[in-house]
Amino acid sequence: MGYFERDVLVIQPAVALTASGGQDWHNHLSERVMSGQARTLMLDMSQMSFLDNAGLISLLTALRLAHHQKKRLCLCSVPPAIQMVLELAQLDSLFEIVEPLPLPQAA
Repeated sequence: MGYFERDVLVIQPAVALTASGGQDWHNHLSERVMSGQARTLMLDMSQMSFLDNAGLISLLTALRLAHHQKKRLCLCSVPPAIQMVLELAQLDSLFEIVEPLPLPQAA
């Protein structure tokens, strides 16, 4: 569900961030932000299929926690449907959206 890449903790949610399926994800994300593992957390959204109001709240909570911890939280590989939700909620300018990191190389 996550890996380190150059002092960046990449977190890959594999579930839709919704009220019904997102509470475990919300807790996991909060734990990752609060841990001292990395100063930059990147949410790889490439496997996300859906995001509702509860999912937006989870993302906003994680962003607030990251700022409080003086960490950077950014989104990458945001699917068009999720990008549209962020734009409609006028949150696309609040979140840092970056290009995806290259996949880790096998040793």
